[in-house]
Amino acid sequence: MKQVKVIIPGSLAAHLAKWTFENGVRILLSYSTDDFFNLKIVVFLAVPDDKVEATRTEFKNHITE
Repeated sequence: MKQVKVIIPGSLAAHLAKWTFENGVRILLSYSTDDFFNLKIVVFLAVPDDKVEATRTEFKNHITE
């Protein structure tokens, strides 16, 4: 299991929720920030070892490890 931090725009929230549910990735913590009307959602994920590469591919522009 690997912990991954993802920062996504609010518009991707539903996609991330669905993708994590379908792939057995657990959400450890999530919160939102608002930089002058620029909503961002910060999510810490617990990714199973066999899903790490798929997670990196799916959210490649949003992962900060």
